[in-house]
Amino acid sequence: MADDRAKLLAGFVEPLRVEPGAKVRLAKDFDPGYKASFLTDNGFKVVKLFLNLSKEEQRIRFLRRVDLPEKNWKFSAADARERKYWDDYQAAFSDMLSNTSTEWAPWYVIPADHKWFARICVSAVLALTLMDIDPRYPQVDEARKEDLAETRALLEAEAPEGAAADPAKAELAAKAKKERAAKESKQGRKQRERMKKVREDLREARHGR
Repeated sequence: MADDRAKLLAGFVEPLRVEPGAKVRLAKDFDPGYKASFLTDNGFKVVKLFLNLSKEEQRIRFLRRVDLPEKNWKFSAADARERKYWDDYQAAFSDMLSNTSTEWAPWYVIPADHKWFARICVSAVLALTLMDIDPRYPQVDEARKEDLAETRALLEAEAPEGAAADPAKAELAAKAKKERAAKESKQGRKQRERMKKVREDLREARHGR
């Protein structure tokens, strides 16, 4: 696996150290942002996240991969050797982000030294994106509803003797009944609390006189 990672690394990152222009060309070919306009025009929302790790945190994580047996499989000596080109990589990343971040498919650069913080940031980006999309179940037309009703009747007719004709419908009815009971219980509790407050106010008013 380490050899495969090294081959992939060599095939992908070596061009970054060629001439300056090649870095941007590679970024444009690799990054889907340049095709994002086609996707967004067809109703897709493109979210691009760049997990930005500091050089020191990378060093520490590499050492963990060396020192901890259960992480040895992740380590590639080629990764460590590439650190001497750190500044070149940062320049290439900067070129890529600058040249492939668009209004319809922007990059979100996530500080990644602390995994818990990176996950919060990623979750926030995805949550805000979903809120913007406001996804909803597709609505079916009347013809489709009639087809569903016919299908239900056919499947109910196939129920074995002693079995519920439509267990799913029964479960939904039971769930709705439970939710109504909980709502009524909550409303009753609020009503009792309001009545208690009224009685206390009346009692204080009488004592005040």
